[in-house]
Amino acid sequence: MGRLERYVHSRHRCEVVQIGAGWAQLRHRSLSGAAAPLPAEDLVVLGVLAALLEGIGLLQVQVAVDGAAAYPQPDATGLERAVRCGSTARWQFRWTGAGAHPAAEG
Repeated sequence: MGRLERYVHSRHRCEVVQIGAGWAQLRHRSLSGAAAPLPAEDLVVLGVLAALLEGIGLLQVQVAVDGAAAYPQPDATGLERAVRCGSTARWQFRWTGAGAHPAAEG
């Protein structure tokens, strides 16, 4: 994933702030000297990560941004507030155990 991130996402990185069993806090940040990610970039990357977690078999994946539900059922009002406040770069992921791993498509 790191190689893909560097290719598609060359000026920004996702950083794990804290992680535990069934949860993680991440931060989307710019590399030194680069412009901070736009709120739209934050939310797109968040969506990709949520889909990847489900893709590897985690269940009931949920993501919040600044306390507002972002995935799977977004709180439009809360996300709008986060965008206005510039607080879309910190994410709280939650999930429950893993189901069966999806079959590899080849």
